[in-house]
Formats: sequence, structure tokens, C-alpha cells
Amino acid sequence: MKKLIIIDGYSLLFRAYYATAYSGEDNLLRTSTGFPVNAIVTFSYMLFPILQKLGKDDGIIVALDTGHKTKRHEKFPDYKANRAETPQSLKDQMPVLRELLDSLNVPHYEIIGYEADDVAGSLAKTAEQENINVEIYTSDKDYLQLVSDNISINLIKKGIKDVQNSNVDNFKELYGFTPNQLIDYKGLRGDSSDNLPGINGVGEKTAKDLLEKYADLDEIYLNIDDIKGKLKDKLIEGKDQGYMCKELATINTDLVFPFEIDSLTYQGYIFSSADEFINRYELKSFYSKLNKVKQFKSVEQDSLFDLEEENNDEEIIENNLDVFLNSKEIAVIPHYDNKNYHRSDLLGLAIYDGHNLGYLDIEYIKKYSGSAGFFANSDIKFYYYDYKVCGYLLMQNGIKTNKPSYDLTLALYMLDSSLKITIIDAYRYFRTNLTPFETDPKKHVLEAAKNLINIKNKSEKMMEEKDLLTLFNTVELPLSYVLMNMEFEGFPVNKEKLDEFGKELNERITILEKQIHEMANDFEFNISSPKQLIPVLSRMLDIPESKIKSTDVDFLKQYDDNEFIQLLLEYRKNKKLLSTYIEGIKECIYPDEKLHCIFNQSQTSTGRLSCSEPNLQNITVRTEEGKLIRKAFYYDDPNYVILSFDYSQIELRVLAHIANCKALIDAFNNGEDIHEATAKLIFNVQNVTSNQRRTAKTVNFGIVYGISDFGLANDLEIPIPEAKALIEQFFINFPEIKEYQNSTIESLEKYGYVKTIFNRTRYIPEIHNSDYRKREFAKRAGINVPIQGSAADLIKIAMIKISDLLENYDSKMINQIHDELIFKINVNELEELQPKIKEIMENVISLKVPLVVDGGYAKDWYGVK
Repeated sequence: MKKLIIIDGYSLLFRAYYATAYSGEDNLLRTSTGFPVNAIVTFSYMLFPILQKLGKDDGIIVALDTGHKTKRHEKFPDYKANRAETPQSLKDQMPVLRELLDSLNVPHYEIIGYEADDVAGSLAKTAEQENINVEIYTSDKDYLQLVSDNISINLIKKGIKDVQNSNVDNFKELYGFTPNQLIDYKGLRGDSSDNLPGINGVGEKTAKDLLEKYADLDEIYLNIDDIKGKLKDKLIEGKDQGYMCKELATINTDLVFPFEIDSLTYQGYIFSSADEFINRYELKSFYSKLNKVKQFKSVEQDSLFDLEEENNDEEIIENNLDVFLNSKEIAVIPHYDNKNYHRSDLLGLAIYDGHNLGYLDIEYIKKYSGSAGFFANSDIKFYYYDYKVCGYLLMQNGIKTNKPSYDLTLALYMLDSSLKITIIDAYRYFRTNLTPFETDPKKHVLEAAKNLINIKNKSEKMMEEKDLLTLFNTVELPLSYVLMNMEFEGFPVNKEKLDEFGKELNERITILEKQIHEMANDFEFNISSPKQLIPVLSRMLDIPESKIKSTDVDFLKQYDDNEFIQLLLEYRKNKKLLSTYIEGIKECIYPDEKLHCIFNQSQTSTGRLSCSEPNLQNITVRTEEGKLIRKAFYYDDPNYVILSFDYSQIELRVLAHIANCKALIDAFNNGEDIHEATAKLIFNVQNVTSNQRRTAKTVNFGIVYGISDFGLANDLEIPIPEAKALIEQFFINFPEIKEYQNSTIESLEKYGYVKTIFNRTRYIPEIHNSDYRKREFAKRAGINVPIQGSAADLIKIAMIKISDLLENYDSKMINQIHDELIFKINVNELEELQPKIKEIMENVISLKVPLVVDGGYAKDWYGVK
């Protein structure tokens, strides 16, 4: 790369907006639907000429702000506090800027906790070290401190077209000091645009005179005795404030990026993406500008790593593991043929050790005498895109694997739990493109293996910066090995038992259908059709059809004292049991008469595991009919029973710990019934009724999820003022919990994320959303994540320790249902293992309250509780 263009995105977007908003909001350029596009269009007036002038080897990137509080705000809360509220019509266009850039294939980047100038400054200095010339476009004078032999600043002065180029040759003439002295100047003079006060009484001329005589603040204070009169007094009095302003004005140039500078070379836009954006925002004038911009050669060749061109001097080693026997690290990517890897055929593996790139057919792997030991070799660090997939596929073919040393899907989950992306997206996250699997499967897996080691190194640096690497290495990676073995072991289910229960449900459904139609006076309608049900509900409830906005359960429950509605709800319940929990489970039974669920380790935002194909976590236990389904889960072999252990009130215990709530801690430590203890306090009684305890239980668990007055009123079916009074009484008796909630929300608003006890981080950008409802959701999530996420981490650690315990036993861990762990136990090992597993779970970590585990064993899953 010869040249890199860096654009300060929002700085120029603001400039573009105000350059065209002088005549008022009513006269802004808008789409036919009224959406404002004036800033986007004006921004493009500068972007398109830049793209048109880019040479073959030139790069470009747009640095963006995240909208969150930054480290400068931590140092000085009034940083930029003087800035006016951003107009809503400009806020609306901010996300569209990203869409514009994506449509033109222009890279953009941002980091929570830092400003765009930190991103741009770090990129510029990184490029400078590689002898790349850098041009920065901005309207922020802070960037001027970056000027050097290789870095120049194009400062937007008026409107969008008046640009002042500042470089080493003209800088002193333009500003009266050197680029390195800019931060000292701001320390002395301050900066009104950023609300930096500087040193009181030091004006522009005085600051320049001082810097003309002395190099920087340090030299000024080393020679403070040479300075006379009031100026000396002002400098001494304002020293700390001056140094603080200098620090705040200093651009961070040490940020680490998950991509190489060379990857920013502009590849050109893809017409279909640009065309879609143009039509979405009715910007037909963009077509003429596109003609002069470099276009990507073809969608099919959308790969920055071309195997044939870049590796023509590197032989792809076919079916030869001997070359890799002495390797210290190996990236492994499986080549398989189905999205559900449990039902897939493994075709081969792409492997790369940093020097040798190989492909192994599955038949070769199975025939190679040392392959079983090779992939379980503890002297080799094995890296995967998704270990659980690869480990399972290999185990299906009789090949054992060692615990993984790296997993890209889990690394991305650590960095941002909101990401739900494909392998193509995952590699692009690190500025690396892959040939699509559909285009060339073998080339795809070879490219993925070739690039994985480099991505691994970058992502680990990023996790280390965010203090997530320990959680990644000690919890998520070993857990993936545990889950893979659980998936492979499976959970037995008896199809005949399911059929029996399904037959009973069908008979019950038939009776209910008849009763519903009879009650509706034999009016012919499809009970499952909302359209046909609405007129029936109107007649049966004596309300206008216009008031029936939905026929879902929430609406029907409002009228659950009506006999017709009761029948309808019972019908819905049985239909769901039949379709979801009987027929749905039967479809997932494998030839070995087991369910091999997929445990999703990187799907939830809180750190909890989820389960699919089928989702056994979703089998209802709220009704006896739902629980009965568990009778179908058992081992035919009399030597095995099912053992289940469940953490008791784990989230309330975690809440007591992290909020340091004395009343809750005392209640748990004294072994009290926590819901009864809460009821005594909020109702101010000694003898608690069953209804009061039930209410207290709802309040307790509602508080964990940051429940509102309205939400609690809805759950308890009481007036909102009464619900509000209950919540207020709760916080009077448990004030530390209110303090925890307030401090958590305050921290979330400041940093944009919350953390669990184990340092798992969840970013919640909705906290700064202009939509009140989304902000309220963010607050509730912010309150809940440290609690639910800490409980999830705790259970994961217990699973890892129990898995290690069971290594030398016949018994296996086979399922996890939120706070419950389920085991296949050999009856000869039961007496020894039951107390050991319980002890591990109850002592997995030390909290201010005891962890309590309940459970037992039985022949079937139903009987264990």
C-alpha cells in the first residue's frame, strides 16, 4: 500500500448536516417517505471524489465514534458537556452512514471507550511505521497533533468543500507552533469545543509565546522561576488543570486492531450492494458518481486471499499427516455437508501449521494408523473455527480429539455476545475474506485454515485488552469439550412412550374440539385459525370484533373466567404439547434411540447455554401433562439411572452476593425460606399466608429482571399502584439492591456495558437509544445480566469440574437445563458419585451466601424430582 485515506466519519457527517440545514428542518432534503438524507448526500460529495482518486494500491477507512462515554469522560465528567443536543434528523442519519459505507465496500471501525480520533490516530501511526503516506479528512483540529513526514491533515473549514491541508512544511506558518506542541497549547489555552478550560488567564498569544520559548509544559514548569508576575502565579495555580487538559487533548495512538493495514486496500464496490442502497434512499444521482469509482472484479471472486494466485509456490499437501507430526500448533477446519453436524458426513479436513497447508480426505484419516492419537496429542495446540462441530464429526469417525486451544466462534462471543454471524462474517470481522463454501468448498476450508492462526493471535490480543482471556481459556474453551461429549453421548427417549402419550393427547384434543364447537352452537370454524376465531370470540365474549386485536394466549387470559375461553386455552395447551413436545421430539430421535441435542454455547447474550434440535430446556414443567413427557426419558438397561441436581434459587443468591444485601445474606445463611422471609418484611407480618409467600416469590424473581410497576401488576393481576407499593416496600427492606440497580444503570450509561462476577462483558448499546422503550429495556437487561450471567458462568465451571471427575467413571453428564444438571449414572457408582457431584456444585466458588443443590435419582427423568 502506498497511501491510506482516513476519514473522521461523524465529524464530516456533522459538517455535512449543518452545511445544508441552515434553512431549517422543514427544508431538509428528504425521501418520499419523509426520511432526512441531507447529511448523507452532502457527505457523499466528499467521499465519491476521494474514492475516484484512489490508486490501485491505496487504502481507505472511516473512523467512527460509538456514542458511548469514553475514557476521557472518566477523567473529566464535563468533557464536551457544553455541546448542544444533536438534532433528531441528524441522529436518524448516523446509522445510514454505516449503510452507505457498507454499500460502497468502504471499511469502517470503532471501539467502545475511545473516540474516532483515537482510532484514526492509531491507524495513522501504524501505517506510518510501514512507510505508508496517510491523509486524514476531518473538521476536528485535535488531529493536527498527528502531522508528520508521512501524515497530513485535510481540515474541513467551511461547508464541505473548503479544505485546508496541513503538513510538516506549512504547519508552523499556519499555527505558530509545531504539531507536537498542539497538546501543550491546549493544556495552556484550553479548547472551548471540547469544554477544556486550560489554565485560567492564559490566552492564545501568551500560550504561543510560552511555547516559542519553551518546548512543552514540562519545560515551562522546569523554568517556572524565570517567569515573572501574575503569569507565574496563574501557571502555578493552574498546573494540575493544564496537565489534565493536555492529557485529554492527546490522541491515543496505541490501539490494536484485528486486521492488517494492507487489508484496507480498496477492493472496489459491488454494484448490487450500491444499487440496493441507492434505491432504498432514492439517491439516483449516485449512479453517475459510481461510474468513476473502482468496481470489484466480480462477486464470485470476492476473496482477499486467492489460493491459486497467492499459493502457487506453496504446495497443498494432500493426504499426508507425517509432515505435521512435529508441528506445535495446527488450525483445523472440517469439510462437511450439512448444517446440522450431527447428521453430516465428514468429507475431509483442511489443516495448517503456519508453514504447511494440507487437506486430508476422511478415508485417509480413518486408514492412517496414527490419526486417532494425532488429534488427541496434548503436545500440539489445535485451533478451530468451531471445535464442537469438528470434534463431533471426528468422533463419529472413531477419532478422538484433545481439548481445544482456540475456538474462533467463542472468541467472537467473548468480544461481543450480540454477534450472530456466519464463518464468512467472522473472518470479515478480522478483515479477511473467504471464498464462499457454495462456490468452492475445498478452497473455502483451505482458506479458513490458512488464516485462522493469524486471526487467533489478533483476537487473543483483543480479549486480553478487555480482560476476557482468562474466562475464554478457563471456562469457554474447556466447556466446549464437555458439551461436545454430552452431545455425542445423547439422552435416551422411548418412542413408544411418546406415542402412548400422543394418543392420549389426540383423544383429549378431539373431545375439546367437540366441546368448543358445541358451546359455539355448532358454528363451523377452524379453532387454529385466528381469522375464523375472531367472530366466534366476538359472539362468545359479547365484544366488537374491532376490539379483538389478537387471539394469542395473553389476550385470552384476560377472559379466563369464561368457560369457552377455558376450553380454548386447554385446547391450545394440548395442541402445543402434541406438536412441539411429542411430534417435535419424535422427529429428532436418532437410530440409537437417543436425542443428540445441540448445546449452543455462543447464542445467548447473558452467557447461558441454549439447546436446539430439539430444545429440551423448553419442556414445560408448569403443568402435570408437560412433566409427564419426562417419563419417556429413561435407560432400558437396569444398570443405569438418571440423576439430577438443581441449584436452589441460584440467581437470588447471586443477587444477594453482588448487591451485598445484608437482609438477603442473613436469610440465606440462616437457611430461611427466602420467599417467606421477604413476605414477612414487605407485608410486615410474622405469620405469612400462602398467598403472601406467592406474591413475595413473584416480587423476588421480578426484581432480578428489573421488573416495572406495570410488569409486576400484570404478573400478579393487581392494580399498578398496589404493585408500585410492593416494589417500594421491597427496596425499603433491601436498600442495597436498589443501590446495586442504580449503580449498575449509571455504569451502563457511562461505559455501554455490564460485567458478571467472572468478567463476562455484555454491551448494551440500546442504553443510548433515542427510543424510551429501548432505553428501559437496556436498563432491565443491565440489571439482569450480571446476575443471570454470573449464575450461568458458575454452572459452566461446575460442569467442567464434574466432567473432569467423571473421566475415569462409566457415568456421564448428559444434559443441562438452565440451573439443572442431568447424569447417566451406573448404579454401582451411584453411592460414590452422588455426594461428590453435589459437593462440587455447592463449592464451585465462594460467595457470601451458601450454594444449595437439590435433587435425586430415579429410573426415569420424571421421577428424579
